Formats: sequence, structure tokens, C-alpha cells
Amino acid sequence: MSVTDISRLPSRFGIGAFLLLPFLFSAGAFFYLGASSWYLLPLIILSALSFYGVQWQIQSAAETRLDKDIDISVEKEPSQTDVAVDELARVMMPIWATQVESARSQSETAVNELVARFGGLAYEVGQSSDVAHRVVSSLEDGIDSVFGRADTGLQTVVETLEAVLKERDGLLRQINGLAEFVAELNRMSRDVATIAGQTNLLALNAAIEAARAGDQGRGFAVVAGEVRKLSQMSAETGQDMGKKVSHISSAIENAVEAAHQSRGRDNSMIDASRTTIRQILDQFRQHSDNLIDSARTLRTSNSSIQYEVSDAIVQLQFQDRVSQMLCHVRDNLHEVSAAVQQGDHNISQHLEALEASYAMAEERQAHSSGNSKAVNEQAGEITFF
Repeated sequence: MSVTDISRLPSRFGIGAFLLLPFLFSAGAFFYLGASSWYLLPLIILSALSFYGVQWQIQSAAETRLDKDIDISVEKEPSQTDVAVDELARVMMPIWATQVESARSQSETAVNELVARFGGLAYEVGQSSDVAHRVVSSLEDGIDSVFGRADTGLQTVVETLEAVLKERDGLLRQINGLAEFVAELNRMSRDVATIAGQTNLLALNAAIEAARAGDQGRGFAVVAGEVRKLSQMSAETGQDMGKKVSHISSAIENAVEAAHQSRGRDNSMIDASRTTIRQILDQFRQHSDNLIDSARTLRTSNSSIQYEVSDAIVQLQFQDRVSQMLCHVRDNLHEVSAAVQQGDHNISQHLEALEASYAMAEERQAHSSGNSKAVNEQAGEITFF
């Protein structure tokens, strides 16, 4: 009932106005005539009762009319709301289902592409890891073999040089032995000179004695002269021998000194060569070890990357769960849309069917928490259907 309808009630119940006039007239006469008009008191009371009775009827009729209008309005509004909601569900739910399917399909395609690319990346990283493993193994085996051969070759060279030095030492010892022979030759040359001197004295004495003998000693004088000549020749030969031996001795001493100096230089060169080769090998080993460490680090990094990529591929499997959830939502939207078109408003049945389609614990948990939340929210609201 509107305000206009309520304002029209007095015209619909005009009898109240007519009954109000006797009440007003009697009351005025009573107050005007005073106590002598007591016979008018019943009329006043009757008029008042009639007025209040009519007023109560008017109020009751107005309330009854208002309640009827409110009931009619309440009955009409739910039907209009149902029609609007049904139309909204009929039009929007297929669109929502299509949007959900499009999002699911696009995300599934993108995730599958990512999985494929990550799979290829994992394969390439695995190949790199295998190559790094082979390189490390080859370097470890090859470098150990190279260093083994280098050490063996170096040791052979050093041993050869040391053998040459030993042969040189043998020659030096032989030369030193020649020096001893030279000393003997010097002694022998001195002995020859001594013998020549004594022979010369002996020949001189013989010549003196032959001269004393006169003609008898003339033959002996000739022999003494020849002996003297021989002694002089022996003395000269001894002197020549001494000179030659002296030259030979000087040459031998110079050779021995040069040999000793050469041996010292050779020893220094051998030690320097050994040190240089050892340093080169150590540097080569250090660089090789660094290369091996780098290869090992690369292998470890490749293994770590391969593990991370594999884990990422596993983590990307969330798309399967999301796809299942979206499929359930899509199917439920189609079912609800069909139910709305058929006029089926059994929400509990749809919730049970939706819950029965779940295959994962996450869906059941979300359904339980969301359903309880929806029930709690509905309990605090008034909805007209």
C-alpha cells in the first residue's frame, strides 16, 4: 500500500466524519449549558464510542490493506529476482565456462612449451656435464701420464749427463795418472843429467891420467874423449827431456785445471737444467690442476643446473592439478547453467556432485573451507527467493 492509498482511507470510510459531528455538537452543548444539561452526557459518551469504534475500523482496514500490499510486493519481488538470476546464469555461465577453458588451454599450452624447453635444456646440460666429466677424466689420466713420461725422460737425461760427467772424471783421473808419469820422466831426466855429469867428470879424469901416461895412454885418451862426448850428449838429451817433460807437465796441469772447471760448469748447468725443467713441469702441473679444477667446477655446476632444471620441470607439473581444477569448474558451470535453464535450484545436489568430481585433496579442502564460509555468510543475511 502506498502513501496515496493510505491517504484515501477517510474518504472510503466517510461515516466516521458524520459520527464525529454529533460528538462535537453534544460536547459543545454540555459545556455551554453547564451541569443542568446532564441528560446530554449519554449522547456524548455514545458519540465518543461510535467515533473510536469507527477509527479502530479505519485503522484495522488500513493495516490489513498495507499487509496485503506488502505481501503482494514480497511475492512479486522474488519472482523477478529469480528471473533475473536465471537469465544471468543462463547467459553468463557459458561465457565463464568458455573463459575458464580458454585460460586452462592457454596456460596448459604455455606450461607444456616451458616443460619441453626445460627438457631440452636439461638434455643439453646433461650432455655438457658428460663432456665435462670426460674432459676431467681425460685430463686427469693424460696429465698424470704426461708427467710420468716427463719425469722419466728428465731422469734419463740427468742420468745421461751424470754418466758423461763420470766418464770425464775417469779421463781426469787418467790425466792425473799421466801427471805422475810426467813427474817420473822429470826425475829420470834429472837422473840422466846427473849420470852425464858424472860420466863427464870420469872422462875428464881418464883424459888426465892418459896424458900422464904419455904415449902409452894415448889410446885411452881417445876413449876418454869419446866418453866425454857421450856424456855431453847425454847431458843435452837430459836437458831436452826435462824441457819436454816440463812442457808436457804444464799442458797436463792446464788440461786438468780446464777439466775441473768444465766439470764444475757442467754440474752447474745440469743442476740449472734440472731446476728449470722441474719449474716448467710444476707450472704446467699447476695450470693443468687449475684446468682440472675448472672442469670439475663446470661439471658440478652442470650437475646442479641439471638438478634445478629437473626440479623446475617437476614443479611445472602443477599445471596438471590446475588443469583438473579448471576442468571441474568448467564442467560444473555447464551443469549449473543447464540446471538453471531447467529450473533446478537444488544447490546442495550441485555441491555434492561437484565435490564427488574432485580427485585432489586441495580441491576437497578448498571446497570444505569455501562451503563453510558461504554457509556462514548466508546465515547472516536475509535473501528473498
